[in-house]
Amino acid sequence: MKRRALYIVLLLFCALQVKAQTYHVGDIITNTDGSKGVVFYIKPDQTGGWMVALQDVTKNDVSKFSWAQTNVTMPPVSPVENNYYLIQTQNTMPGYDQTQMIRIYQSDHNVAAWVVDFDHGWYLPSARELQFLFSSLPLIEPAIINAGGLPLSDDYYWSSTKKDNSNAWTVGFKETDGNWGGGGFYYYEITTNHRVRAIRNFTMEPSSGDFSYLWNTGETTQNIIVNPIETTTYSVTVSTGPGCDTTESVTITVLPKIYYEFSDVACDEYTWNGITYEDSGDYEQTFTSEVTGCDSIVTLHLTIGHEVIGPDTTVVTCEPFEWYGTIYDYSATPMHYFTSYLGCDSIVTLNLTVNQGTYSSESQTACEYYIWHGQTYTSSGNYVYTYENADGCPSADTLHLTVNPLLEGDDYATVC
Repeated sequence: MKRRALYIVLLLFCALQVKAQTYHVGDIITNTDGSKGVVFYIKPDQTGGWMVALQDVTKNDVSKFSWAQTNVTMPPVSPVENNYYLIQTQNTMPGYDQTQMIRIYQSDHNVAAWVVDFDHGWYLPSARELQFLFSSLPLIEPAIINAGGLPLSDDYYWSSTKKDNSNAWTVGFKETDGNWGGGGFYYYEITTNHRVRAIRNFTMEPSSGDFSYLWNTGETTQNIIVNPIETTTYSVTVSTGPGCDTTESVTITVLPKIYYEFSDVACDEYTWNGITYEDSGDYEQTFTSEVTGCDSIVTLHLTIGHEVIGPDTTVVTCEPFEWYGTIYDYSATPMHYFTSYLGCDSIVTLNLTVNQGTYSSESQTACEYYIWHGQTYTSSGNYVYTYENADGCPSADTLHLTVNPLLEGDDYATVC
């Protein structure tokens, strides 16, 4: 499990005892990182407000950006239900939180929520915050220009508030007959390019006071660093004097590790997350969630099969031989391929020898009789002698025989 050390900062004060630094709409604030902003909204409780950047966001000479990528699931932020009246935006999530959530769901660093300097506190304003900015333009634009900035363009500016999974809200910064009119909500497809003007929160920090702190961990410093191994609630009591104690708490939720396992089979080797395995076994890898930062332990139960060669089969025959559906009447060395239950190839070879019989034919003429293969023949005819040759195959010799008989008769002679 990946655990992050958290730096908890809690600053409370008793309003009657502490004098706070104040700002007014149109004031210029120089932040600790050197960036500047112009105050355009003060919270009713006078604890802080919002400042606007001195110019639109540009990146690589590009001044307009899409709200999100194509075909990406939008984060579950509250949409604006009506695009004309400020009252409809009262329940939308603050722009800082919406920007943070969009950045989690959007990996493209060229979309509106990523081009703002979020690491230093700047964010994409919500629809509500953006319309407050529009309504204060007559008061703040001279201050923006005096600070060396650029006025907001007569154009549409992205808010961080979505309408639905395909559209998000803008506010139209356009003049009407020379007066500041417009300022209405207009929704566009998330892939449309519009301008971005970042805003930032500021607080009116106490300028004096004698604080004491007591955490439930026993620490007495204003800030503590914690590294919990389980979900823990931290509380602190802040005192500025008799009768002015305030207790606040924060709960740090520690998400558990996620364990997952699966099985797979492969032939010869298996590649998983860039690592190649050649043997069967159980393998474990750790992944970190981009959303929660928690570890996921994944176990692979791997079975590796290999190609099998043989065993070979040797056959010697005098007849045609059938092997896996094919009839061979000649000597050959065919191979046959199998697929094992793991999906791997197996090869067997047949060493086949097909021997042939021996056949001969002859013609003979004899007087009275003829002896052939040890047998005496006294009459003409065709005779066949069968036997097995040296290879053990049936063989035959054929004899075409003509037997001529002896001539017999009386001789008569007269002599003197």
